[in-house]
Amino acid sequence: MKNNYIVPSLKNSFLILEILANNNELTLQEISQKTSIPKTTIFRILFTLEHEGVIEKENDKYRIGFRVIKLGMAALSKMELRNLVIPFLYDLSIKLGETSHLAVLSDKKSLILEVCDSPHPVKISSRPGTLVSLHCSATGKILLAFNIGSENIDDYFQGINLEKRTENTITVIGELKKELETIHDQGYAVDNEEYYENVRCLAAPVKDAFGKTVAAIGITATTIRFKQEMIPSTSKEVIRVASEISKKLGA
Repeated sequence: MKNNYIVPSLKNSFLILEILANNNELTLQEISQKTSIPKTTIFRILFTLEHEGVIEKENDKYRIGFRVIKLGMAALSKMELRNLVIPFLYDLSIKLGETSHLAVLSDKKSLILEVCDSPHPVKISSRPGTLVSLHCSATGKILLAFNIGSENIDDYFQGINLEKRTENTITVIGELKKELETIHDQGYAVDNEEYYENVRCLAAPVKDAFGKTVAAIGITATTIRFKQEMIPSTSKEVIRVASEISKKLGA
């Protein structure tokens, strides 16, 4: 792009908006200290942005206004989560050598939106559109821990029996609550042969600009390849990728 096409006042306006976005509230003097823009120019930009509802002023301090938030949310609402996540799932599968997937909360189930298959000839995976139980899947437990909360589990599962799929499936609400508290603290969930025997899964939360968990990404593998001692290193990688996706969503 040719520099002579750049509008200096617009460039300066975006710089000031970025400064305000990265700080809670700032005075004109504080903004001036963070940039080389002349103070008189900063004042005119701030006056214009305030007039347009882009920023707000209170007690000589400026902050981001609701119009910016509205514009940001409009952009995010048009961004298809699935299309955004696909490249990240592919990279995760290549790096870990296992099937990766994206899931969201849907009618008290974990809905698989996208799957990237393992490069191994023998692979474990569900197809997009599959609904899996929340209490015994890694993505499901993430969605419970970060969306519903352990303190609300009694009400959430009232009148619902927790299906016992394997010997490792948690079917007691009290035990599930403890598990969800641990998951929330450590930032990832493990399905340790709880949904299928000889299959281990690990998932982490994906958050939006408001810190809400909107999805979970995870990996699925046979217990022969994904051994118990690999959980710490695998969790770090899955959490890292989930954080990268969250950043794309404005978190």
